[in-house]
Parts: sequence; structure tokens; C-alpha cells
Amino acid sequence: MNGKGRKIMRIFLFAAVFLPFLFSCSLNKSQKSFMSALDEIDALISQQQYKEALKELGKIEKKAYGSWPQLGVFRRYAQLGENARAEKVLVRALKSNPKNEELNAVYAHFLLRAGKLDQALEAGKCLQGTKYGSVYSEAVLQDTLEKSGNSSLFEIAFVPDYIPVYYDAYMGSEDNGWLRNCALIHLAGGAYESASSVRPQEVSESRDAYFWALVMYDAGRFGDAVHYAQAAETLLQSPFSSGAAADINDVLSIEADAFTSLKDEESAEKIRREWVASLEKGRNGWIIPDGADENQFAVLFTNCARWAWDNRNEDDCAQYIFFAVNEWADFVPALVLYANFAFESNRERAENSIQLEIRSAGTTTLEMERFDRRMKIPVSDAVFRINSSLERTKNPLLSVVALDLKYKTAFGLSEKDKTADLWRILEDKAVSPGIYPDILLEYAVNFLLRTKQPEEAERLFFNAVRRKYDISSGAGLWSELYEKHALLTVKEREYAGYFAATALRADDSVRLYESACFEPDLAGGLLLSPFVSDGSCMNLAMIYNSLGREKEALDLYAKTAGRCTDVRRKSEILYRVSLIYYASGDINNARRSAEYAVTLDSRNADARLLLARMKK
Repeated sequence: MNGKGRKIMRIFLFAAVFLPFLFSCSLNKSQKSFMSALDEIDALISQQQYKEALKELGKIEKKAYGSWPQLGVFRRYAQLGENARAEKVLVRALKSNPKNEELNAVYAHFLLRAGKLDQALEAGKCLQGTKYGSVYSEAVLQDTLEKSGNSSLFEIAFVPDYIPVYYDAYMGSEDNGWLRNCALIHLAGGAYESASSVRPQEVSESRDAYFWALVMYDAGRFGDAVHYAQAAETLLQSPFSSGAAADINDVLSIEADAFTSLKDEESAEKIRREWVASLEKGRNGWIIPDGADENQFAVLFTNCARWAWDNRNEDDCAQYIFFAVNEWADFVPALVLYANFAFESNRERAENSIQLEIRSAGTTTLEMERFDRRMKIPVSDAVFRINSSLERTKNPLLSVVALDLKYKTAFGLSEKDKTADLWRILEDKAVSPGIYPDILLEYAVNFLLRTKQPEEAERLFFNAVRRKYDISSGAGLWSELYEKHALLTVKEREYAGYFAATALRADDSVRLYESACFEPDLAGGLLLSPFVSDGSCMNLAMIYNSLGREKEALDLYAKTAGRCTDVRRKSEILYRVSLIYYASGDINNARRSAEYAVTLDSRNADARLLLARMKK
């Protein structure tokens, strides 16, 4: 599951707030005498000699100096039900010491219990942000409940003004529910970093840990998201875990997505495989649990299929993707991969003279046998599924997928016929003159480049971009493109960088490619955008190298290889790295990189030739 699509809007119940009263200090002689008197009064109360206790309290009341003795007298009066006398003690104490936090906290708490809400709010206002802030929070929340009626509580209580109220409530109760409320308000306002900053020190409930995993994911703190997701998983397995339990499928989903966002695809796939293995098998494949999030499982099986495809494991890919399109007939990513698999599995590869000679002798190599036995999906089945879903959903992406499959398999159509058909579709689907849906424009530009029509591709792209973003033509085009790059989609920035490179405008190409490839991280540095293609990263690295910026080129190649899941493309990256080392005279690193490239893809002829050259 990609991007930032996990918005969390869940109301948690307000927990009760309790005020801790702590009495501890070193006592002098007069204080010891006073405390002894209080002990005698406590003994009288325990013996139910209430009149005698009141009489003794009256004797020592005027001898209570300082907040703790005064609070001691107050508590006994309150215990005996003498609320008026108890309040009188507090009021007198506050007159002599109005800024004392303990006295104000006890008085506000007393007023709350006496139902004097307005007075409690006034008395407790000075407690906000102190260790007794929970008392004021309780008064505010009680006032909100009384004034709102439950129907509008969410609208009134979930606004930024309440964040310090909830935080004080957390400090007084240590209930993480209050921090969740703080985070929800930040998230509702789009303040993802602020939401992540109020996370608790510890979690003891799996649902709480899962909540914070979601918050960290939305804030772009993917490592922290993994931490909380793993904590939730551990708590779900622990017999000592308390509170409401998270759904294990939700936990595994966010954990795998967080690893994917960290570009740790192997860890993400390990979680997905274990998740799939935990599902019960039926006659027609896996059994999806009742009440499960269908989209969650559609993503799971499609991602497993994509991993298998990228790693050239066609049999596993077919197993997963066939189940996915049967179970979720309108899930577009699964249909896209299904169409690609169908087309590729039916392509016949050109064999070299040695392979042809082996076949003519009636034998085959193990690699040839594996290719001959590969799983195949009929292209006609993919076409039928895509067209059926298109009728139901009218999804524009499926229109492009259907068009692409049509052009790939319509061998009777010339490139000229396909181009004419594409222009007709562009005009038919135009949003306004010269402006087309993003996905259709991207496909059209890609098609024209793939069919060796670069001038047409460039003309189509720039005419559309100029109209869409009100960019002038002529000498100022490239500067204006960069000035407005934040408005362009990532794919548009990639194409702009490519066309700048073909026009030999290296500086413009670097600026535009960098705007697509990098995004700031939370520490103020730069990281690879999860939305940019590996191909654009490779192009930028190649331009770096051509400008003599070998270190930056090697660093970008390394980052791209680290996140790349397609083994052939990763092999190509390592071959390019080997070339840079070879040109600089670092033969050892050049050899290592080339050998790794060949290990990943034995058909990488360029890497094999470079290795042979280094051995001479």
C-alpha cells in the first residue's frame, strides 16, 4: 500500500482523571505536635466519635500554618461531611497563598465534586500546564459535555484549543487515550509531525501501538512506524497484554507498508509471505477471513505477485495474481500486472546460434527447459477481464491498460496506424484543448518515445504542460518550468528532465530530475522520493557522472540499487557502477560490481564483456 493514504479519524473515550495527593516532608517540633493532633482526630473518626473529632478539629484549625497542614484540616472536614467548613479552610488558605498549586488544585477539585462547575473552571485555570493540570482538564471536559450534548461533542472538543487540555489529562492519568486525542487533532489539521511528537513513552495495548504506527507512517517516520507495528504484534502474542486488541491483519499491513517505504523490500516480502502462509487454504486458493478488509488482502496478494515477477519467479507470480484477479475483479493494480504477465508469458524469445544448435540436436539446457515450462496466461483472458472491469468501473487507468495491451498484441496494425489511433483517443479524451488526463498523457508520451518518435513526444508533452501550467514558450521555457516544478506531477518532472537531457541542457536536466528524485527528510537532508521511477534516478546518476560528479553518481546508483526490486534493472545499475570504477582505475571494485551484475542477471552481456576485458 503506497503514498500517504491512511488518515486516522477515530474518537477515543475520555478516561477519568484522578488527582494524586502526596504528603511527605521533614517535620519540625510544632509540625510534629500538629500531626499528632491529626492522628488523634483520625483515631476518633475511625471509632465513629464524630462530635469529638469535630471539636478537636476546631481547636487546631487556627494552628494550621502552611499549605500541607491546611490541606490536612480540609481533608478531615470533608471526610466528616462538613463541606462548608472544609471550603472555608481552603478559601482562607488561598487568601494567604493564592499562587500555591496544591491549594488551587484541591479547591478546583472540591468545587467540581460540589457541582460548582463555573467556579471550578475559574479556580483551575492557573493549573494548566502544571503537574495538576488534569484537574482543570476535567473541569473543561465536564463543561464541554454539559454544553454540547453528545451530538456535537466531536465538533467542539476536537479542535486545537483542546490539545493542552488533553495533554494535561494525560499527565494526570497516564492514560494514552488522551495523547491519541492530541494526535487526532493534529492529524485533522494536517500537522503530521506535531501528531508524531506527542507519542507515549510506553504502550501496553496492541490497539494503542497500532494507532501510533499509523501516526508515524502518516508523519513519514517509517522506522518508528515499524517499531510500533512490531510492538503491536508482540502485544497481540503476549498473554499479559491489556486493553482492546488490534486486528493482526491491520498490524501486518502497516508493518509491510512501512518496510516498503523504507525501501526494505525483502523485510516487507517476508512479512507478506508469513501473512499469506497463516491463511487457510481452500479448493480455489486461500480463504479470506470473514469481515476482512478486502482492499487490504487485494494489496497483499498483488504485492506478493509483483515481488515474484520482479525476481523472475513466474510460477509464484502466476499463482498469486490469478487468485487476486479472481477474488477482486476490479482491483486495478492486479489487473495491470495480470495483463503484463499474460503478454510477457506468451512472448517467444529470440535464441542465439548455440541455443538453436542445441535444440536441433534434440536437447535443451536447464535454463531453456525452465523457459519452455513457464506458466502462461492467455492474453485473451486478460483483455476480457480488463474490458469487463472497465464497463463496471469506467476507471481511466484501465482504459490506458486496455489500449496498451491492444497495441502490443495487434500485430496487423502498423506503428503509423497505432499513432493515428492514439491521437484520435487523445482528442476524444481531452479535458480542454491540448490538455489531457495525466495518465493518458504519460502513456502517449511513453508510446511515442518507445516507437522512436521523439519529436512528436516532445511536442505533445510541452504543448500540454504549457497550457496546463500557463508556461510561456521560447527561451524562458526551462527557467519557468523549474520555477513551477512544485506544481508539476513527479512524472511530468521526470519527462521534463529527460527532454532537457536530450536537448543537451545538462544543468536544466539536473535541476528538473533532482526535483523529481529527491524530497526533504525530517532531519533536513534529502532522500529518494518513493514516487520517482528507478529509470529517472539512473538517468540523473548518468548525468552526474558525465559532469564529473562521480561520487554523487555512485551514491545515487547505490541508493537506486538498494530499493530496486527488478533484478535485471539492478544488474544494469551495477554494470554502470562497474564502468565508473573501471574508468577511475579502481579495478577491484569494478570487478566486484560486474560480477554481482552477472550473478543477478546471467544474460547481462555488457557486464560479461567488461569482466572479460578486466581479466586480460
